[in-house]
Amino acid sequence: MPPVARHRIVHVCHQPSPAHQALGSEPRDIAAEQERQGHAVTFFNVEGAQAHQDSLRSIDAALEAADIVHVHGPETSTLFPQMARRHRGKRLVASIYADDRGGRAASATRRLRARWTTRHYGHIALAGDGARSAYHDCRRHGLTELQVRSVPLPTLVENLVAVYDSVQGQRARTILGARIAVTDEAGVTAALDDSVESRGTCRLAFVNANLGYACATVRRVADALAGFTLINDGVGIDMASRLLYGRAFVQNLSGTDFVPSYLSRSRHRLRLFLLGTRTPVLEKARAEIERRWPRHQIVGVQHGFFTDAETPSIRDRIARLRADIVLVAMGNPRQELWVAENIPSAAPVAVCVGALFDFIAGEVQRAPHWMRSARLEWLYRLTQEPQRLWRRYTVDGLCFAVQVTRQYLSGARS
Repeated sequence: MPPVARHRIVHVCHQPSPAHQALGSEPRDIAAEQERQGHAVTFFNVEGAQAHQDSLRSIDAALEAADIVHVHGPETSTLFPQMARRHRGKRLVASIYADDRGGRAASATRRLRARWTTRHYGHIALAGDGARSAYHDCRRHGLTELQVRSVPLPTLVENLVAVYDSVQGQRARTILGARIAVTDEAGVTAALDDSVESRGTCRLAFVNANLGYACATVRRVADALAGFTLINDGVGIDMASRLLYGRAFVQNLSGTDFVPSYLSRSRHRLRLFLLGTRTPVLEKARAEIERRWPRHQIVGVQHGFFTDAETPSIRDRIARLRADIVLVAMGNPRQELWVAENIPSAAPVAVCVGALFDFIAGEVQRAPHWMRSARLEWLYRLTQEPQRLWRRYTVDGLCFAVQVTRQYLSGARS
């Protein structure tokens, strides 16, 4: 996966308070440690409420160059709504330190909830006797807690940098509860090859709008996907990423495109098991895979119309055949649920591939290249199979958009 870039951070701090001192790490200490760890850091200290407007004007240039704005202290949190309006593309992080009375943090949290949560994620770091009540107030607005009391400074800074990564979605982006990796085709290929070589467990699924909506509304699906490596698939997920994180994913990855590429690029001679679809289609897909990728061996096949009672025998057969990878094509979320329950018992690696076998077998035609380039393959598929797909691309698509909007308005990004 691509390396995580160092951050350009602007710290905005009110004059140090007794709560800061109780932590043992004042904001300037945090900023200095971040500089030692290779980040570009600018520090501003705000003295008094009258200075807020002047401070905004003076730090505007620094904010434009930053990718993270970290605001410290209850008093300074009043800057958040104004910063959010003036710098809509920035990610803002807030640290509120509750004093021993606890009231200042709670009132600051109420001030924070107004405008900025509609576009930005805030991470509230709380400490002190009054922190717990303020934390529960924060949670109602999609905010979370970072433990900062009695944490060594280098560890605290590492934890904060992890928050920055989460805010920006550099390593992964959480969309409707699905934590989707930020990677490209080469990164996924390397991860799969490493799992095959080590016989380590890897469950790979491609999250499109339909699966994302299922994750948001069906607890069983969400629980199952927690054990998967999740990859972005389709224009709906990219649009959600732009709304929630300000940018699209680095590359669109669908099982239909990725798996053929992986079979060509893998450094291993793979033992494959094909699971799913109807038997005639499965046999055509098997013959085509053997023709196009002869260095790989298909050790077995199984149609997807089996009962739950047959699952143990199918799982045992796959295990006896020592398949490296099971390609599972049963439609989502059924294929993901099957993989969650049967991998690694059946095989160490499984990839959920949707309609891949139908495409490889020639039963379903791909959209013309220009439609795929324009991200309109969904429209082509809808015209080809309207009775089967109309609900997915209309009703479910609208419901997905509603759920993403709710996440956006909550301010939650993880």
